[in-house]
Amino acid sequence: MGLISLGVVARDLRKLTTAARQVGDGDFDTPLRIDRRDEIGDLAQSFSTMKHKLSTDRLTGLANREALMRRIEDRILLQRRGADPRPFVLLFLDVDGFKAINDRFGHDTGDRVLRELGQRMLAALRERDIVARWAGDEFLVMLDTVDSATDGHAVSAKLHEAFKAPLACLPPGSEVSLGVAIGMAVYPDDAQDVATLVQRADEDMYRKQRGAGLTGPKG
Repeated sequence: MGLISLGVVARDLRKLTTAARQVGDGDFDTPLRIDRRDEIGDLAQSFSTMKHKLSTDRLTGLANREALMRRIEDRILLQRRGADPRPFVLLFLDVDGFKAINDRFGHDTGDRVLRELGQRMLAALRERDIVARWAGDEFLVMLDTVDSATDGHAVSAKLHEAFKAPLACLPPGSEVSLGVAIGMAVYPDDAQDVATLVQRADEDMYRKQRGAGLTGPKG
């Protein structure tokens, strides 16, 4: 019985060692499955919590930039290996009118607005898609698998509608208008690597902002 117990302990310690190595390599997504009620179980739980924090934006609770970049890289590898040959879409979102909220209500309210918008975006997406906060009031959405660019345009329309609803986190009676500019890039048609894909989506978003006359100051 003692040898069996030692074997189980050694197995779980190897899992922790492997998980630590994966985090060192930048992989925060692989789950750590250790179900114990002792010091090793506590360590495994703490380790899982740490992995989650490393891949999460602290303000909004969405994925952070690093987590999204890894997800895109993994998806490109699947495409190249033929495991999932269908295209995927990257959307670059920039909130219009956010600076006015910060100026009028303060940055604490602005933070609540970003959290509310994050939840709206999640509600408009499929479970396998991912939304991440890129920087400030910019977000990136990866539509994991689509049939064509038409699917990307359809989701963009849903996101535009999601941004139009009144913000519940603002004081009652507040008249605030928010919008969003959304750029799109399709893999593999528009780019063959992560950095260029993000650049193409950003450029498309900027063109739409200029076309709508939405190039005012950000905040």
